Amino acid sequence: MTNDSDETIYVISWGFDDNHLMIPAEVFPVAKTIIKSNERRLVGGGPKEFFETGTAIQLLVYKESTLEKYTEQEIKKYDIYDKRFFLTLEDLEACDFHIYYSDGEDMKK
Repeated sequence: MTNDSDETIYVISWGFDDNHLMIPAEVFPVAKTIIKSNERRLVGGGPKEFFETGTAIQLLVYKESTLEKYTEQEIKKYDIYDKRFFLTLEDLEACDFHIYYSDGEDMKK
């Protein structure tokens, strides 16, 4: 994932079947991938790991300012996140396994 935004983002990644959307109360806080502004990093263990546990990859993206503004309890209670990705293997293949984050705008280039 490439972070094209002006601030650090934190990404929670999870493999699930396609009929279950993760919500912050289920997965927050867990280990997050930290991606600084204009940086590119591998999220989670990569596609192979995700598709061993489900049929889709889900990502919750949090801007650093969001994590500073809300408590962990508020994030869980109100399902707060800045952007959610729900991607199948076909989606990832279509974007050559590369996702872009740009302050909530178009995530795949």
